[in-house]
Amino acid sequence: MARRRGGGARIEGVRECSAALSSLSKGVARGVGRRALQVPADMLVTAVKKNAAAIRFTGALEESIEKRPERARRGRPQVQVRANDIAAIQDEFGNSRMAAQPFFRPAVESEKGVMFEAFAAALKDETDKAVARAAKRAAKKAQG
Repeated sequence: MARRRGGGARIEGVRECSAALSSLSKGVARGVGRRALQVPADMLVTAVKKNAAAIRFTGALEESIEKRPERARRGRPQVQVRANDIAAIQDEFGNSRMAAQPFFRPAVESEKGVMFEAFAAALKDETDKAVARAAKRAAKKAQG
């Protein structure tokens, strides 16, 4: 589904999903995007927590890693994956007294291709479900 070409990623099947979603309302399209983004966000949270468990002893860092829906900007749904522990920045980038122990960026880099493919599959699946729901709703409206 996802192919690498020249440093960027190309997700196949997006044109078909876009064409199908353009026939539906903007709210439905946003909902499809929001639900499709949950899949790669969950994958990233799992990978980051696995990396964080290897560098922290208290477990506070891995417990603080969460995903949150973010307000859509320009009609584009977003999901934020972040670490709320105050020491997360110090662990990731280091400081004058402590060497960097990155946990977030390596997780992003290792899961990038898999997340693109999972997003493409989830987007297609959610689009198909939304189109089916809209067709069912239209048939019900035409009947009664």
